[in-house]
Amino acid sequence: MENVYTVKRESITLSEQELGDASPEEHLRYFMSYQANLLKEMERFVERHPQHDRSKKGLSYTQTILHLSLDEMKQFSTELSELMERYLSFSPSEERQAHTFAVISIPQD
Repeated sequence: MENVYTVKRESITLSEQELGDASPEEHLRYFMSYQANLLKEMERFVERHPQHDRSKKGLSYTQTILHLSLDEMKQFSTELSELMERYLSFSPSEERQAHTFAVISIPQD
């Protein structure tokens, strides 16, 4: 017998209230869960696809620092959300493959 546990889609995103009320320990626990989920998705992908095929399938990851004022960051977030909204309406089909996009914004001191 095998049990499989998943996170409900609506439980993945925390509200501003939840984030605002979270202690430092809770933030770290939430972030570790977030990372663990991404790591599991990456593990599944790389185990299922040969090395030479991964980038052809669309695998990529990057990290960069943007220098933005608080207003510019809000504008960037709004525009990114609008862009993602346009593509969220696409239905699955034979020529469309699901992709996980993860966005993290950590202000630097």
